[in-house]
Amino acid sequence: METRHIRLVRAIAACGSISAAAREFGLTQPALTKILCRVEDHIGGQLFERQARGVTLTATGRLFLERMDRIDREMRFLMADVRSLETGLSGRVAVGVGQFWIGHIVPRVVNRLRQEAPDVQVQILTGTRDQLLGLLQRGEVDLMLGRFAADLPTTLVAEPVADVRLYVTVRAGHPLARLGRPVTPDDLKDHPWVLPPSADPTAVHMAAMFRKHLGTPIVAAVEAVSQNVISGLLTTSDMIAVLPGIAVNEPMAGLVRLHCDWLDWSREAGVIRVADAPLPASSERFLRLLREAVEPQ
Repeated sequence: METRHIRLVRAIAACGSISAAAREFGLTQPALTKILCRVEDHIGGQLFERQARGVTLTATGRLFLERMDRIDREMRFLMADVRSLETGLSGRVAVGVGQFWIGHIVPRVVNRLRQEAPDVQVQILTGTRDQLLGLLQRGEVDLMLGRFAADLPTTLVAEPVADVRLYVTVRAGHPLARLGRPVTPDDLKDHPWVLPPSADPTAVHMAAMFRKHLGTPIVAAVEAVSQNVISGLLTTSDMIAVLPGIAVNEPMAGLVRLHCDWLDWSREAGVIRVADAPLPASSERFLRLLREAVEPQ
C-alpha cells in the first residue's frame, strides 16, 4: 500500500463520493474503485459502505484513517527530529493556545525558544477548547495549553503546570475600586459584565456563585474570550470581568483587581497532548521552557 493510496482514501471520505474524489485526482471512477478494492483487500476489511448517493466510512474505515493520521504525525516528528540531529534544533512547534494563556506566558516562552533555537518555526493557533482539542487529535498541533476538565478524551493526557486563579477586574478609577473594602455580591450585581460564552467553565462558575449568593445568575452584557477585547472594554467603561492570573501575573496596565474572596476560584491548567505520542525535539524544548516560565499563581 502506497502513501498515495492513503490520500485517496481520505479524499473519498471527505467527498463522500468515489467519483468526486476521482475527479480531484484526475482519475476515472473505475480506476479509483480498483485502487480502493486493493486497499481493502490489503487490510482485510471494508472501508466504505456503498450507498445510492455516495459512500460513508465504516467502523473499519474510521479506524483505518485514525491510525493513518497517527502514522503521518509520527513521520512528521521523525523528519523534524532528524533535522534537529543533523543541523541543530530546528523544525516546527505547533501549539494550540487557550485565550487565558495569551498574556505574558506564551510570548515569553516563544521569545526564549527563538533565542535558543532561531531555526525553529513556531505556530500558535487559538480557538475555543473544543476547536483546539480537535486540532490536537488530528495532529495539527503538537501541544494544547488550557484548563482541564473531566470530559478529556482518553486518547489525550494532561500535565498540570499551574493553577488558574480568577480575579474580578475593573479599570483603575472604577467606582468599585474606590470602595476601600472587599466587594460583596450586592456591589457587583448592578454593573455590566464581560463573560465568556455560557458553556465556558468560567461562565458556569460565575453563574453558580451569583445564584448561590443572590438567588439569580448574572447575565453577560458582552460575551468575549479575547483578552485584548476584554481589557479594551474594561479600560474604556465601568464593565466588570474575571481575568486569570496565568494570563497576567500582574494586572494589565490601567486595570485593578478587586478584593473578592467569596468569588475567587482556582482550577488546574497546563499541557494537553496525545497519549503515548513522542514529541519532536523542538516541542519538547518549548514544553521545558513553559514549565520554567510559569510562576506559582
